[in-house]
Amino acid sequence: MVTLWFVLLGVLFAGYFALAGADYGTALLMRAAPPERRREVLAATGPFFLGNEVWLVAAVGVLFGAFPRLEGELLSALYPVLVALLVALIGYTAAVQLRGRWHAGAKAGWDALIVGGAGIVAVGWGVFLGALLNGLPLDADGHRSGSLFSPVAVVSGLAFAALVAVHGAVFLTWRSTVDVRRLVPVLSRVAAVLVGAVVALAAVGVTGVEPLIAAPGAVAVIALVLVAPRLSPARATLCTGLACGLPVLVIGAARWPVALASTADPAGTLTVAEAAAGPATLGVLVWFAALVLPLVAAFQGMCWWAFRGDRRPVFW
Repeated sequence: MVTLWFVLLGVLFAGYFALAGADYGTALLMRAAPPERRREVLAATGPFFLGNEVWLVAAVGVLFGAFPRLEGELLSALYPVLVALLVALIGYTAAVQLRGRWHAGAKAGWDALIVGGAGIVAVGWGVFLGALLNGLPLDADGHRSGSLFSPVAVVSGLAFAALVAVHGAVFLTWRSTVDVRRLVPVLSRVAAVLVGAVVALAAVGVTGVEPLIAAPGAVAVIALVLVAPRLSPARATLCTGLACGLPVLVIGAARWPVALASTADPAGTLTVAEAAAGPATLGVLVWFAALVLPLVAAFQGMCWWAFRGDRRPVFW
């Protein structure tokens, strides 16, 4: 039961990164479009924007309900990153919604908030993933006793932002008439180099990671972004979406059965079994998941089906 819930947690976060990554990636590229066409950049993700965020709500719900101790440790150890993520996400979401309600002179300010918010969110999630890969300086009581910004975490933040950017570029090429195709090969190579740098740093300074899982996973991410410029926009979007979602699954599998590793005191390491709620709680949550998760998937599928192949600007 614990393993099933941990896999579900990873799948929900991977789905969020793969789907909402397109939102953040297109926002990062707003400045690549002329001012009069930036509305079309936002319109590309308009039909899916709020639906993509539901995956994060579901993932956080599973984290809080099924892994309460892990949730507490993460909030305590990574609160600077998580607070920045939350503030940036609120600012980004509000700016996307409000941009079209103001006169033209105010749009530049909203555009800056959209680009800046999306950038902080992308880098923040990358740092979050890098911290899970590298481990955190936790003492025996699980309290952070050092800096969470390790080289692996910092480069991971940049790498994830690059993955999100290339995902946004191919998504825009597929779902809009804004021409950013010239950026796709450049961003793909940058993302591949940064992912490779994360792997190199992890190979030198990170312990407790299963290389037979981590290495093929990293190769798969690099291959997906490098092959994207050679494919049709729709297939390229699928590849870059997988590249954005795959890291969380690879890190979780490579760290198994550890949920949160400690680099300061081994006693501070938290296993998946220790992080999970009791069997009775997990059993009750099964009924909740059985009801809610199919609705989330059905809503997402309905959105994609309803707006399949439509490249006309909608919303905002």
